[in-house]
Amino acid sequence: MIRTVFFNKNTEGSKILAKIALQHRLYIPGFLLSKELMYIKKYGDVAICLAYYNEIPMGVCIIHDSFENQYWIFVRKNERRKGIGTAMIKCFQEYNLNSVGHLRCRESGQMFFKSLNLIKEK
Repeated sequence: MIRTVFFNKNTEGSKILAKIALQHRLYIPGFLLSKELMYIKKYGDVAICLAYYNEIPMGVCIIHDSFENQYWIFVRKNERRKGIGTAMIKCFQEYNLNSVGHLRCRESGQMFFKSLNLIKEK
């Protein structure tokens, strides 16, 4: 079962979720997401969602409004294609944080965002 936990920016909750994401290494070492999580842990001014699968943190998603509403999303490789990423995006949509201004991702990531109607075919 997938359970999501969301905290909007500027809350202590967002700092706690970033700390949990870092403790569970929900990022690829050397990529920017780890630095962003450290920033959120310190300042808490970015909206963040953590996804739990069988009560274990398996994914993290942040939306960075200072970077043109850029989604940053990570799901453990072994747990992909189980609805975890979709659950986190839907969590953001519930809080009306559903606009994507800038998208940089692999082709598989583009297919994921297209399936959620967050980007349109050209």
